[in-house]
Amino acid sequence: MITRRNFLRLSALVTVGSMVTACGSKQEDARLSFLNWQDYIGTDTIRDFEKTSGVKVTYQNYSSNDQLIWMLGQASSQRITVAGYDLCVPSEYAMLALHRIGLIKDFSAGGIKGIENLTPALQKRASDPANAFSVPWALGTTGIAWDSRVMTETPDWAIFLDPKLAGKMSLLDESVDGMMVGLLASQLTPNASDETSLQTAVATLKKMRQQTALNSKTYLRDLVSGQLSVAMAYSSDFVIASKLNPNLKFVIPQSGGLQWTDCMVIPSKAPRPKRAEEFINFVLQPEISAGISNTAHVNTGNAAAYNLIAPEVRNNPAIFPDATEMARAYPLAVHDDVALRRINEAWRQVQNV
Repeated sequence: MITRRNFLRLSALVTVGSMVTACGSKQEDARLSFLNWQDYIGTDTIRDFEKTSGVKVTYQNYSSNDQLIWMLGQASSQRITVAGYDLCVPSEYAMLALHRIGLIKDFSAGGIKGIENLTPALQKRASDPANAFSVPWALGTTGIAWDSRVMTETPDWAIFLDPKLAGKMSLLDESVDGMMVGLLASQLTPNASDETSLQTAVATLKKMRQQTALNSKTYLRDLVSGQLSVAMAYSSDFVIASKLNPNLKFVIPQSGGLQWTDCMVIPSKAPRPKRAEEFINFVLQPEISAGISNTAHVNTGNAAAYNLIAPEVRNNPAIFPDATEMARAYPLAVHDDVALRRINEAWRQVQNV
């Protein structure tokens, strides 16, 4: 499957729970349990880390930020330890929510090395200016992917209201991302979280849902096959799909798209936080970061790695948009817990159409 957002079933969580080791162990064993999005890592990243460190990596995937928050939240509320996870990669808004409720921890003093390889902007992010509990993994945009054989004009979010394309379109099933699109399509600020704005966005999204599916799992496969003609898409996913179907195009809409940064963090009950820090330091090395860019088709934000990235990746505007394109991409909104609850409740209304 080509999408990196495959659904990890609840039964898999139970299996992972059996991996628990004692958090109080003074000597960390030579293992690392890494949770990440699918198709979001270099071909040789894990193999090379295992070879140089002697650490055995268990690598698993989840489907969305919403699911990751749910996974860690359920584990905490039900007193089921999440100690099997040493490292995961939420987007910034999810990272901050997890940090606020104590489900991810701060790094050890002096534990992270290589931050200076990142671009200046990523070294001093507003969400974590001191990189005290998070380190960027990759960044990209969310816009619209479409089949140019079906549509010749560049679409905007209003395309998802077109009944002529009923059954041939999909939106990502992500609460914050989805509501931001609904707000943009309603000509409202995408960072709004007041009830009036959210309900206006819900009304717009419900109209879209009359002819549009919610699909974070198979939308890329469906775009490649022609089953879908238009989809809300992550830039990195689009690049993968376009290699298989060169008729696909991608745009950050004129009315606005989204930009995201996914970050490496350590769950609060990780049994091997030092191993996680070792892996983060490994990823921050320019040649390792470049390998992730070349395979996952993302900008890792590692300035020291830029010249090591393959030219076809560096020159791909979907991966490295120019300033004009990026000016139309709004950062994923960072909300407090009260606003997030309102957004989640609003999104459930959209899901239930």
